[in-house]
Amino acid sequence: MECRRLQHEQWLELRIEGRLDAQWADQLDQELSSLLREGVRQIQLQMAAINFLSSAGIRILLKYRKELAALDGCLMVTEPSGQVSGILQMSGLTALLASSGPTAGIHNRSAAASVPGNSVELEGGSITLYHPAPAATFSLRAIGTPRIHAESGFTAASQIALPADSMALGVGAFGDSFSDCRTRFGEFMALGGSTITLPADGGGTPDFLAGIAEFVPSIQALYAIVCQGAFARFAQFSANVSRKPLPFSCLVDTAFKVCQNDCIALAMIAETAGLVGASLLSSPVVLNNSALLEFPAVRDRIGLTSEPAWSRSLALVCGVALRLRSGHALDESDSRSLSGVKGGALSGVEGLAPFVRPYGTSRFSSHFHATALSYRALPEGVLELAPTVTGLMKTQNLQGLLHLVHDTRPIIGIGESSFLRGALWCGPASMQEVDK
Repeated sequence: MECRRLQHEQWLELRIEGRLDAQWADQLDQELSSLLREGVRQIQLQMAAINFLSSAGIRILLKYRKELAALDGCLMVTEPSGQVSGILQMSGLTALLASSGPTAGIHNRSAAASVPGNSVELEGGSITLYHPAPAATFSLRAIGTPRIHAESGFTAASQIALPADSMALGVGAFGDSFSDCRTRFGEFMALGGSTITLPADGGGTPDFLAGIAEFVPSIQALYAIVCQGAFARFAQFSANVSRKPLPFSCLVDTAFKVCQNDCIALAMIAETAGLVGASLLSSPVVLNNSALLEFPAVRDRIGLTSEPAWSRSLALVCGVALRLRSGHALDESDSRSLSGVKGGALSGVEGLAPFVRPYGTSRFSSHFHATALSYRALPEGVLELAPTVTGLMKTQNLQGLLHLVHDTRPIIGIGESSFLRGALWCGPASMQEVDK
């Protein structure tokens, strides 16, 4: 079977020739999957030269008809050959798949997807900005402190409820008490009503709790940043046609400019070109000593990606970033009050300093976690965060969870996480409470 692409103004025409049977159905599956990853949402299959259509081929047509419909797109068959037309008629699928007009099947997108946005060119890509709640802000609550890693050790945890309107990240575990969780404490993140953990008990398999009906997930946290509120800005972004991915730092810098604030909360659902980060290999409660980050013991206690992980997967990302007005990033080891740091004050976020680290050579400090999922294309236009996350958690497989880092080590450093396309939510944030 042969495939040829013809780009039209409103749709892409895919001309296929030969036999669409079990042997060649996989080829069509890969071609259509590639088009969805590239952001194509309106597809015409020109099947005038198809001389055989089996049930395996029909299965592929129905699969992508359904997937594109969920993305406010459409898959239609045009100019079916006599053999194809007969099979569709006998299968009762003519009304769903066959079309005689060149633009049939190109339908209006939903009102949410058609809200006008501001398109902005990025270095290596583009971003379309929307402003669903321009006056919205996030309040930040810090619970515990990461400094205990290097001090006396953890002896207690805080149980935190995480409803759909909250975002959180830190080190925690699912369980009834501190003692119940002591061997499993690891990285966690909460977004859109779902809470995901990576138990540090050697299994390496993420677990999650999703809010359903009146059930609200909760976690035992050694320390955490909890964000409550709403995102002021939303954006759809994509790398340019050369497919060179966008660095995570570029997306965070853009969020700073959009929010016009020195402290921001940010969430993303995006196709990744590779995630770079670290995760705990053992619970810090089990280790319970000051050598957690000391070399060489750190190599057995914290795992660092040796190459960008989970390329072409879908990533859920959440966290906070902090930048001084002078552009100098905060350093948690700096014991001075933030109001005294050269370059300007950041009133109201002093309690955030122990939770953030400089992100490589970028001009901000941050704390971000990311969960890798099996890939699924996202609709265009404005998306609601909680329903989108809930839908993904119902259907996609969890692959891993990382604390994102920018690996700038000489020679062996692998850089930072990067992304091909996706959705981004961001908004200004301020510290409201510190619970030690």
